[in-house]
Amino acid sequence: MLLAAGFVGGTMNAMAGGASLITFPALLALGIPPITANASNTVATSLFTLSAAASEWKLLPPRNIYFWLGSAAAAIGGLIGGLLLMATNDSTFEGLVPVLIALGTILFAYAKRIQVFLAARIKTRSAQMLILPALLVPVCIYGGYFGAGLGVLVMASVLATSELSLPNANAFKNLLGPLANMSAIPVFLWHGAVEWFPTLCLLAGGLFGAQLGVKLFQTLQPSTLRQGIIAIGIVMTLIYAYRFWS
Repeated sequence: MLLAAGFVGGTMNAMAGGASLITFPALLALGIPPITANASNTVATSLFTLSAAASEWKLLPPRNIYFWLGSAAAAIGGLIGGLLLMATNDSTFEGLVPVLIALGTILFAYAKRIQVFLAARIKTRSAQMLILPALLVPVCIYGGYFGAGLGVLVMASVLATSELSLPNANAFKNLLGPLANMSAIPVFLWHGAVEWFPTLCLLAGGLFGAQLGVKLFQTLQPSTLRQGIIAIGIVMTLIYAYRFWS
């Protein structure tokens, strides 16, 4: 089941994002405690997303102050988010799970509107330079804590604060998101919060799925996939609201 979930999640991430809306519930379905499931999911999804960034290395923006400020902000935010997660007990996090899945679904559904909203309010180059890290720190705190919808928020932040083309912005997003998550991973490892066998199953499926997603992106309408992901997010929100709140 985890290989299949990882495969579907990797395919989704390569085409439109939203892998955690599949992979995190798959871990919960196996009876893994929510915080452990979240930490394990973060390890798996960040590694197969990073594999996509590696294949797009030449598309990354110039290694200037904008690049380094954004990278540092992502790493700092992810670390803080990881520390906050480890300070949360399982019962509290269980109550937050439906809210977090719903939030990830909403962010995914309204990605384009978020990008337009930010871009309309950030005009000058100096503002772009300073506002990117200001946006990324809270965004990546959320990413280190949970992560569903993180790619949407990072992409919106990059597009709103730069003149990068869509492929270049996507490559930068595929670096910043995993960087935030990987900053949280040492915290998870220190606390022994990762279940390695499920993580490796997700990762193996995700690496193959990512390759398929790159090919399918040329033939399948991304809007169709996005609608399916949103529907899955709504269903998962209702299932876990019933499970943890009833």
